[in-house]
This record gives sequence, structure tokens and C-alpha cells, in this order.
Amino acid sequence: MSRLLLLAFFLATIAAIVSAECPGGYTQRENGGNCYKVWHDFHWYRYAMSACEDEGGWLVTIRNAEDQAWVNNFYKQRQGHCHDDYWIGANDLQDEGHFRWLQDNSDVTWAVWRWGEPNDSSGEDCVNNNLYWNAWNDAGYEWQTYCFVCEMFPKSC
Repeated sequence: MSRLLLLAFFLATIAAIVSAECPGGYTQRENGGNCYKVWHDFHWYRYAMSACEDEGGWLVTIRNAEDQAWVNNFYKQRQGHCHDDYWIGANDLQDEGHFRWLQDNSDVTWAVWRWGEPNDSSGEDCVNNNLYWNAWNDAGYEWQTYCFVCEMFPKSC
């Protein structure tokens, strides 16, 4: 009886692990984290935002230094022909100077801005991250194009 119970527990555990997965092209962060994908095309912010939404996700959210390091490393490993700058999901499109995350419209409470940023030069409302500087910059969504990182929750089978 105990072997049968142990086997049932083992199978249930395997089923739970397998049931959460990332769609094709996405990589799951360790320890059951979210799924991530680098888009290797240069696009405006609004296109990047829509592309992630169309796949059931959002432009990547970076809430702390650990996320910053992980996302930068993930992007760097998959960067391909993309430049060092890439779009992330922070912007102040709704309220100038009040940056929020696309994922859940929550306030950006942790940030690693490049020196002198954000500066809203020429109406910059969207945020890109730079690998070289390991820092953020507010950029113009209508005239700057970058590759981008999408994030989503793992799918359940």
C-alpha cells in the first residue's frame, strides 16, 4: 500500500512539473519562474508591446537587481544581431514622470537609470535597457526602434 501511495505521489509531482510550460520560442526562468523570449527584430515600442500581448504576455518586467541581472544575461545570450539596447515594459505614457509596468500597471518602485535619466528629451515616454551600461533610459516610442524581451506566465496543460 505504501509503495502504491509513493508511486501516486511521484506521478502527481511529475504531472505538476510538466503541466506548467512555456510556448515555443520561450524559455522558463529557473525555479518555476515566468517564460521569456527575445524578439530579434527592431521595432517601435507600441509594436513591441502589441507583439507580446498577441502572444499572451507583456514587455519584460524588471522589479529588482536580481531580475535586472537575469534578464540582461538572458538577452545577452540570445542577442544575435540586436544592439545592446532593448525595450522593457516600463513607461510613463499615462502620466509624465510616473513610470508604470505594462504587466499590471503597478508603479516602478525599483529602477537603475543611466546617469541623467529619465530626462523626457523630445517626449521620451518608454524605457529601454542597455547591456553595456546595465542601466535604463527613457526613449521615444515613435522614433526609436529596438529589439525586445517578452515575458509571460507559464501555461498549464
